[in-house]
Amino acid sequence: MTTGTAVGSRRAGVLLLAAFAGLGATAASIPSALPALAAALDADLAIAPSGLFAGLLVGVLSSRVLLTRFATARVLALGSAAQAVGVVGVLLAGSAGLVILFAVVAGVGFGLSEAAGSLAAKQQATGSATTPLAALTAAVAIVAATLPFAVAASPAVALGVVGAAHAITAVLLAIGLPRVAPVTDDGRRVSGPAPRHRSTIVIVGVALVVTVGVETIFSGWSAVIPAEALELDASTAALGTTVFWSLMTVGRLLGWLALARGVTATVLGAVLAALAALALVAAALLRTDAPLAALAGAMVAVVAIAPLYSLLIGSALDRADPADASRLIGVLVAAGAVGGAVIPLGALFVSGAPSAPLVFALAGVGCAVLGALFAVIRRSPASTGSPASTGSPDSPRGDHA
Repeated sequence: MTTGTAVGSRRAGVLLLAAFAGLGATAASIPSALPALAAALDADLAIAPSGLFAGLLVGVLSSRVLLTRFATARVLALGSAAQAVGVVGVLLAGSAGLVILFAVVAGVGFGLSEAAGSLAAKQQATGSATTPLAALTAAVAIVAATLPFAVAASPAVALGVVGAAHAITAVLLAIGLPRVAPVTDDGRRVSGPAPRHRSTIVIVGVALVVTVGVETIFSGWSAVIPAEALELDASTAALGTTVFWSLMTVGRLLGWLALARGVTATVLGAVLAALAALALVAAALLRTDAPLAALAGAMVAVVAIAPLYSLLIGSALDRADPADASRLIGVLVAAGAVGGAVIPLGALFVSGAPSAPLVFALAGVGCAVLGALFAVIRRSPASTGSPASTGSPDSPRGDHA
């Protein structure tokens, strides 16, 4: 590797890290600032998080088109710019309607950045995409876990800094990240994954629906579940959000370390999903008589669930033709978004309360299904076009992703 290539690779890595850290900043800053904004505007902003999520879905669906027409770096820069506009707009909004509108804009940018960033990680990787994605998603969790403290100290300053950081990141991405063309070397676009991988990609999509759905149960209700289970006051229960993201940080870092030490992505996913299933079933059984022990089981499950998203995205990208990855990534992220919207709602409908034993049980069943899906994915080799396509099925940089 030449010195210039090494420097360019390091620069790309730093820029991707900044882009993913920005996702954590957006995910944490807007929801945690809503109480202060609601008080300042004397308005109900309860649906603003839904606006953020709706925007995310629009962003990831739009990325499927944009990433086939523009270089990944440009789409990633656009995502950071949209987040800058959205976060600053939320800060300066003079009405509840504008807060919700700018939350949607921030969500669109989040979706574009998540899809384009995942694709850029694959394009910059020298091997399987799972290891760099595990590290990058850990950065998301670290920022999301720590930023609420800054928001608590001064919501206006925190939102302003987040907006400025997104704007700077957008400029640096536009000029500093290598532009990888969205087509094959001979200019031809491809129509879809190779037939031998198509069924596996579908399975990964189903697994992403379940993974994000289960994860969203505990992220969306990270304050509600402990409040109901332990009868905590609102201010104390709010710390549940920081606890959740701290656990996600631990899980994602442990996942990255396991991959770096040679554990295969699909084996790691299957083991972690099984561990989460056992912990959640235990939580369901203990919820009524020992709520604190039940929450401890849920915490173990969150740590185990944390790396699964990046393992699935990386596994899918390792099995896709490199030229088709730009079309695929938007569909995969959108599948996760659908799970995040539908599964918690379904769990609430059948259980009646976020902290009900049935919620833990359903999440445990979902994790058991994930373990089986990871086992099926492992049987499909990586694409020959992937840098990870050489080696034995049990090699950490081999056919299994």
